[in-house]
Formats: sequence, structure tokens, C-alpha cells
Amino acid sequence: MTKLCCGMVFTTKAAAGDVASWLQSHCEGQWDLHPTMIAGDGITKKIMILFERESDRSRFENNFSPVPAECAA
Repeated sequence: MTKLCCGMVFTTKAAAGDVASWLQSHCEGQWDLHPTMIAGDGITKKIMILFERESDRSRFENNFSPVPAECAA
């Protein structure tokens, strides 16, 4: 079994399916995605993502635009 050792919680307005598609297309190692919260607007959500490789986590952080902090409250 693969060890998923690098994680982050990410806030976005993108659909979880869109985030999963991005991960599928851009990650070299394994990953797992867990929606953790949906805001009152029904669109903004927090997603926990676990990565096998630190390089994939860094690539995700550098290329997938998050919701600005003032919108994530």
C-alpha cells in the first residue's frame, strides 16, 4: 500500500471533480481527496488532499488557484 505522507487543506470554489481531474492529470504519485466542509454559499468548499510525493503537493500549490482568504471565511 502506498503511503500518502504530504497533505494540505485547500479552499476552493471549483467542483471537487475538477480538482480530482487536475490531480489525475498532473500528479506523478498517488493522491487522495477528501471534501471536509462546504460553506454557506453552497459553492466554496474545503478539501483535504493527501499526496504520496512532496513534488506533487508543491506542483498543486503552484498551479491550482485557491480562493482568496477573504472569500473563504
